[in-house]
Amino acid sequence: MDKQILGLVLTGGGAKAAYQAGAIAALAEIIPQQNSPFQVISGTSAGAINTAFLAASADDWMDGAKKLQERWGELTLEHVYRTDSRSIVKIALGWLSRTIFGGKFLANKKANYLLDTHPLHEMLKKDVDFVRMKKNIDSGILRAVGFTTTQYFSATSISYFDAIPEVDVWVRSNRFGLRTKLGPEHVMASSAIPVFFPPIEIDSKFYGDGSLRQTTPLSSAIHLGANKIISIGIRHERKPDEAAVKADKPQFIPPSLAQITGELLNSIFLDSMDFDIERLANVNKNIDMIEKTFNGTVPTHYKKVEHLHLRPSIELQTLIPSALKKFPPMMRFLFKGMGASSQQGNDLMGYLSFLPECSTPLIKLGYEDTMKKKGLILAFLAK
Repeated sequence: MDKQILGLVLTGGGAKAAYQAGAIAALAEIIPQQNSPFQVISGTSAGAINTAFLAASADDWMDGAKKLQERWGELTLEHVYRTDSRSIVKIALGWLSRTIFGGKFLANKKANYLLDTHPLHEMLKKDVDFVRMKKNIDSGILRAVGFTTTQYFSATSISYFDAIPEVDVWVRSNRFGLRTKLGPEHVMASSAIPVFFPPIEIDSKFYGDGSLRQTTPLSSAIHLGANKIISIGIRHERKPDEAAVKADKPQFIPPSLAQITGELLNSIFLDSMDFDIERLANVNKNIDMIEKTFNGTVPTHYKKVEHLHLRPSIELQTLIPSALKKFPPMMRFLFKGMGASSQQGNDLMGYLSFLPECSTPLIKLGYEDTMKKKGLILAFLAK
């Protein structure tokens, strides 16, 4: 039997990834030990931010989980992107030049994002010890760490990783695994929400949010060697009748740009994990059939991967208070211009509301949901 290599996969979700911090705090209580129980940690988008924090503190797993929870609980807009009027106006002028005036004025301004994420970059440099992360890999505490991003122009999914020597790079259709020295720029690239956050340049190539092209969120951890995976998502499992009720509900006003953008982000962050879970279940089922056919053995290139997905028990958006009034005046002006209101655009605002009053209920739910599954988690780990 192969040695168990436990992986942790953290999906994207903007500010809603605070749920993961609560779930991880619960996992630290359920699996109390010095070093991280996860030898492979893979993250995408906001999940990459959480991955970076955990990988840097893998030699002190419980303390790292506690500090991640605390960090999310005190996170504000100013920790993630600039909210001052000068920055917002400067970006708005760039859009104005490119759209209304066809780029004639301020031609050197790039109208490809709405929010300046320089504060997030500074926070990562200050709070995440990438040297310590490297030491955790070199010492064998971690087998591998990966951040998935999307390369613009080539439209490919790139998983930047660092790992022990025996982990190889991989090439699949429109997705690659590339070994590198990990740093804040890889986390920034993975979490660059399209349109809202700026593309990130790495080695003369430009990258955006990893969820854009990530159709198989579990694959990176599998390529990095994990044969048992716990993943934490932000999408609750809707029953068919719940979806039917929502679909049948009449709408009396057309969707605003904010509402449409929120739905686009939902499709980016929420859909791919469920598809990949189904795909993995089918692969495992086929391997079981092959084992029966070949009397308990399978060709060496096949690998069965056990998986447990932790997800919210309710829709996270229902816990997030209307945050528009908490934003600075210029940002309220910007989002109201997109049609955001108490009736529309709540999903969009939920992804961008890095505020304690929004994060705290998500952290609490993540902790409670995971503790309720303690028996299931321990049984999964014992298999």
